[in-house]
Amino acid sequence: MPQKSRSERRDPWWGWDGEAVLATRRRRRARSALAFVVSLFALGGAAGIWAVYLGVAAGIGVRFAFGVH
Repeated sequence: MPQKSRSERRDPWWGWDGEAVLATRRRRRARSALAFVVSLFALGGAAGIWAVYLGVAAGIGVRFAFGVH
């Protein structure tokens, strides 16, 4: 199968969009990336709390004192 050149992979009508449309796409892409990063932090935090709660963290030497029993 022949490879497409770099210019053929882009949308041929890309340059016809107005500046506002392009700015909206950039903002949407930035928000999407930010939401993804925030979700990764949330998952990491939840996994960390569960590791502490289940005692897995203490098994590898990580100890936290939350003051809640």
